[in-house]
Amino acid sequence: MRRLLDRLAIWWLTRRPATPALWLKGARQHLDDLATLGEDWDGYGAAPQKPELQQAALAILECYARLPRWLPIPTIVPTCNGGVQLEVAMGPIEFELETKAPLSVSWLFDDTRICGMLEGTARWT
Repeated sequence: MRRLLDRLAIWWLTRRPATPALWLKGARQHLDDLATLGEDWDGYGAAPQKPELQQAALAILECYARLPRWLPIPTIVPTCNGGVQLEVAMGPIEFELETKAPLSVSWLFDDTRICGMLEGTARWT
């Protein structure tokens, strides 16, 4: 049974739609809106949004939008260092990515039922 479920999961993930999810257009607009945030936008000295970190967030969102439609739409949040944080929650599971540099993100995975909180950084080329 486990083998069948593994094959089904692989089949499902390889049958991703050719066009991105409909929510991606709104996400692009939201990133454009965040780009207008100026110095000290939060009242605590936050940096303005950095275009290269916004582009990195958009690239991640474009990849995510091609995953199965049943996944939740990410929440897009500006960070005080000029980056973008993407948050996804499914019941007790939370996943966050924060753009730190154009090719680097920090991530956090929290599943209170099983393993608790894990975090780290990732780079890609």
